[in-house]
Amino acid sequence: MAVTLQGQLECHTLPHVVSSLAVYQRLGIQEGKEVAQDMPFYGQAEIHFHFTLQVEVDAVSGKVIFKGKVVQGPRSNPFIYLCWGDRSEGNWVPYGRTKIPLNSILHEHIQRGQKEGTPMRARIRLTDPKGNPALATLKPDYIEWME
Repeated sequence: MAVTLQGQLECHTLPHVVSSLAVYQRLGIQEGKEVAQDMPFYGQAEIHFHFTLQVEVDAVSGKVIFKGKVVQGPRSNPFIYLCWGDRSEGNWVPYGRTKIPLNSILHEHIQRGQKEGTPMRARIRLTDPKGNPALATLKPDYIEWME
């Protein structure tokens, strides 16, 4: 049986845009094939994204299965995309994406969210060592699932 849980990504350590000519000005979360909740990140200390997940445990394998508009990838390796880019006449112009693996969510986080009705929260560092957007799959030290 699937359980619906709320989630929140608290994105911090954002890159600094030094010019209005930069090819990326906005950060959003991918829902299906569309970018949603996108907003300018320049000058922001943090940006938060809110989403809903359906979570169930496979009766045979015991593995957690994630479903929902923000869940991407195969069942065996689900993730959430954060998208860097800009809007032009309402259309998303992509620069790159950051992949946040969901397999690092512990059963305890899911159970607590279900029991207490609190969102599963993750603090995400989004700048690489050179000060650029952290693109590709984030390493575990960039993601902290909150207790």
